[in-house]
Amino acid sequence: MTELPTPLTPADCDLRDFMFMPLDVLRLRDSDIAVISSGDEFRCAVLLWCASWHQVPAASLPDDDVILSGLSGFGRVIKEWKKVREGALRGWIKCGDGRLYHPVVAEKANEAWRGRIDYREKKEAERLRKAALRAAQKAAEEAEEAARRLANCPADELDLSGGQNSSVQRTDTGSPAENALRGTVDSGQWTVDSGEGQLTSTPPSSSHTSNSVAPAQDGERDDSVLPNNAEKPKRNVEIAVLLRAKGIKPFTFAHPLAVEWADNPKITDDILIAAVEQARQYKGDADISPNYLKPIIADLLNPPAQREDNAWKRTDAGIDAKGREMGMFAKPTESYADYRTRIENEIRKRKQQKPDEGEAA
Repeated sequence: MTELPTPLTPADCDLRDFMFMPLDVLRLRDSDIAVISSGDEFRCAVLLWCASWHQVPAASLPDDDVILSGLSGFGRVIKEWKKVREGALRGWIKCGDGRLYHPVVAEKANEAWRGRIDYREKKEAERLRKAALRAAQKAAEEAEEAARRLANCPADELDLSGGQNSSVQRTDTGSPAENALRGTVDSGQWTVDSGEGQLTSTPPSSSHTSNSVAPAQDGERDDSVLPNNAEKPKRNVEIAVLLRAKGIKPFTFAHPLAVEWADNPKITDDILIAAVEQARQYKGDADISPNYLKPIIADLLNPPAQREDNAWKRTDAGIDAKGREMGMFAKPTESYADYRTRIENEIRKRKQQKPDEGEAA
């Protein structure tokens, strides 16, 4: 018994809200059904094409004479339907799911379905991009507000210990609110320089000595700078240093994304640099937040699968070239539509055989 071919459209191909079905007038005019079929057969054929467009999967029909009689305009008069059945169903193929499929209608349905999927993917990508942008703007506003509160906070209430108890010693007469705080952080001592004096805080139990560190630039706190006596920077610090050098600000080693990326060994410096370069293609010289890089890095780690190129189906020359590539040739009385269908069935057959061959090997 010959095995039935795979369905010509995906099982979830649903075009019921597509009110228009493409009609290739040249192919229809030159087709066998237009030349050979009777008037009733041709009328029923067109009605069945239209009915299959809104079936699920699209381009298919149930192999049931009662239903087909109703869809073709004969209602319950099944006897009359059977008189034109063979001509009206010219070109239809019964597939493995037990339904009838028309190759030409299936071709148009697959194109429409791919267009819908592409549109959904673009909308979802745009939604994620806008969500990331809103999150970045919110984070920037919160950081700006935190810096403003820190600048206006009295020295005897300033807490630079990250939740740990420490003494805060005031060594100047005041820090004007309009001056941006600049500072450095090491493992034993905090220093905040306002331009007129310093606030220093050293944990009572600390035995570390002060280390010389690179000065902060552009009026920002540089939390990614390590003390000179550090043996090796942690990965999150390396990420912070690299991205700040690439202009990703504000970004420190304590940022949640720095910690998250540090735990993923696949996120190398090359991946981070590639993500920044890709972001620059869209943002130019505008500021880039760490959150903007997150979906780009995810795409670099898991690039989307390439879609199969079906351009060969659109022209007769392409069908001939694909047939030669597959080791197949057109039969003397075979139309290009039938030849293309035979090639598609052979491609599906070979794809299904590949896993079995691999397992046997």
